[in-house]
Amino acid sequence: MKNNSRMTTSSLTASFAQRHRAFSLVELLIVIAIVSVLSAILLSAFSAVRNGAQRSACISNLQQLGKVLELYAQDHRGFYPPGKRYASPHGTFCGWGERIYPYVRSTAIFKCPSHPYGEFRTGCLPPDTTTADTPIFYDGSYAMNLMGRLLATTAINQVRLRNPSNTVLVMGNDHTGQFSELDPASSSYEGVYGLIRSGVYARHGAGDNLLFADGHVRWMSLESMAQKGKDFWRPSGAS
Repeated sequence: MKNNSRMTTSSLTASFAQRHRAFSLVELLIVIAIVSVLSAILLSAFSAVRNGAQRSACISNLQQLGKVLELYAQDHRGFYPPGKRYASPHGTFCGWGERIYPYVRSTAIFKCPSHPYGEFRTGCLPPDTTTADTPIFYDGSYAMNLMGRLLATTAINQVRLRNPSNTVLVMGNDHTGQFSELDPASSSYEGVYGLIRSGVYARHGAGDNLLFADGHVRWMSLESMAQKGKDFWRPSGAS
């Protein structure tokens, strides 16, 4: 009887030990690898969702800016505001956003959520040079297309735009936010390199959102922009 009791106890102990044995090193490494892969997949999915939301918010901003620019043009006999900065009475320089700000009374639509230096402040403020990496100009995230310098210091009338649905009016500015106006049509360089040299920035993936003169907004890759050629940035537009 005692032998049977010992055997039963030994069997239970062995069975318990088998069921609750510690993980081996190989098993631990396999579990860690699986968790790492799942984490990477989830992070990639979250990043894609976040980037998509930021691109959508940017498109909404540009659509609103398109409506505001249309209101401005209606009040100024069809003329858009000049894109080039102009001197203020205080010795600072103002961007085109300052001209249209009275129509919107909101600084939020001037900032793309993907742009860390895209804050817009009214009042023609001097650049903030206290930051460690780059000055902040407070001109927002968007630049007016100067259309081969036609919108540099003078206004251009809507009647001069022969192909509004293919003429870029506003785009994202460079990464630092230094320029409230860009002029890819006047770049001496060609292709994607020429766009980058002129300040066009791939803020959303491999491209950026563009506001066209007819009011619609479209995402385009830098490669697609480059294939359109220089007329894409001029009043003639490009099909």
